Amino acid sequence: MRSIHRFSLPFLAAAILPLIALGADVEPRAARPVTTPRTIEWQGTADSAVTLLSVQRPDGEVSVETFAAGRNPMLRLEGLADGVYSYELRASQTDAGPLVQSGSFT
Repeated sequence: MRSIHRFSLPFLAAAILPLIALGADVEPRAARPVTTPRTIEWQGTADSAVTLLSVQRPDGEVSVETFAAGRNPMLRLEGLADGVYSYELRASQTDAGPLVQSGSFT
């Protein structure tokens, strides 16, 4: 009996592999932001030597804070004006180049 299915395992693999690659996190993130009503804390930088957090306010002013090894970067939200804020998190590593992560929040 002749099979009516002409596509084989190599075709299936060729169709699925790109989907798996899209789902993989290619670039490691410096940290995962965790928000509360009063703070944003970026968790996962504890193994870095030094972490710099740069925040650009809606008026264009940029503030930079340095966090020592073992401390998670944290931004207190009290007193911040309404608007769009941008951040850059730069975590230096002793055995590799820095991990850089950026984003925005309102």
